[in-house]
Amino acid sequence: MSDRRHHDAPHAHDSRQSRVAVLIPVFNDQPGLEKALASLAQDGSRFDVMVVDDGSDPPISIPSNLPYQVRLIRQEPNQGITAALNRGLAQIAQDRYDYVARIDAGDLSLSGRLAAQAAFLDDHPEHAVVGTATRHVDVDGRILYDFYPPREHGDIMRGLRYQAALMHPSIMLRLDAVQACGLYDNRFPGGEDYDLFFRLAKTCKLANLQEIYVVKETNPSSITGQRKKLRGRLGRLKLLAWHFDPGSVHSYLGIAANTLAILTPPHLIRTVRRWRN
Repeated sequence: MSDRRHHDAPHAHDSRQSRVAVLIPVFNDQPGLEKALASLAQDGSRFDVMVVDDGSDPPISIPSNLPYQVRLIRQEPNQGITAALNRGLAQIAQDRYDYVARIDAGDLSLSGRLAAQAAFLDDHPEHAVVGTATRHVDVDGRILYDFYPPREHGDIMRGLRYQAALMHPSIMLRLDAVQACGLYDNRFPGGEDYDLFFRLAKTCKLANLQEIYVVKETNPSSITGQRKKLRGRLGRLKLLAWHFDPGSVHSYLGIAANTLAILTPPHLIRTVRRWRN
């Protein structure tokens, strides 16, 4: 079931249609969704938003005072983020957008982000993904660290063997490239984004902008958050084995580094990140 706000969803031949759709999966986080939607209202460029409610109880609702179009898809029962992302991508593809940007409920998308990423993809047709630098804050808004990912394709591919060389909530994807290589794979829970990046990189290039365009909220002391990170690292190990390249030393070192990260206390990892930044 879907719910349309503001006016009917655009059609492929409607000149009013935006080229960019922002995809937001959400589960039981109405305040976080409203925070992300409010941040997008400051962007100033032309875009639409696709929200996938992954079985929230009570169901997610969309504020009525937003200056852009939102389409709400309800997915019941809860099926997880991979299914929610793929449901949204399928609808975005059906509506024939050019690009799809990601952000998570609770995160902030800063003004100028979508225009900068769309302009990059327009100017670099060989690229399928462009991310941005991100600021990570605690629940009170205090800065934990800034993350400046590698800029160029080769450095990103090496970095993906070790850590988040593309921050998933900051990316914009070229939709036809995603359709060509396939959607998110549910075999890699917590690592479905990495798997997509590896598959896209077989035929396209990846890049990052060095400006901070996304603010990501993190609760370092949250037990749920720590468990999610552990699941993500385990999923990352699985996909690194799946995409293992025996001719690359980084394949071996990446698995070793991620294994070490699983065994390292989270507070030590946060200390290292603060020191590096």
